[in-house]
Amino acid sequence: KRKNASLSIQNHFEICELKKKKPSWTNVQLAMWAKEEYNLPKAPDSSTISKILKRGEQGLTEQTDIKNGGDPEKENGL
Repeated sequence: KRKNASLSIQNHFEICELKKKKPSWTNVQLAMWAKEEYNLPKAPDSSTISKILKRGEQGLTEQTDIKNGGDPEKENGL
């Protein structure tokens, strides 16, 4: 069975931020950066990077809210 690289919500934010700073980078370059930065066994697929970028930060915020049952205080550890 294939082990997928696991990226946290924080990792998603960082990938989105890097794309803003380096807009000329391709999804493959972002995937290779993520592999090195997060010590992943393999680089995420470029399709995974594409989905992360399409969702953007707004989608990630909504995803965090759902994960925490809509309670922003849980997200902050309060």
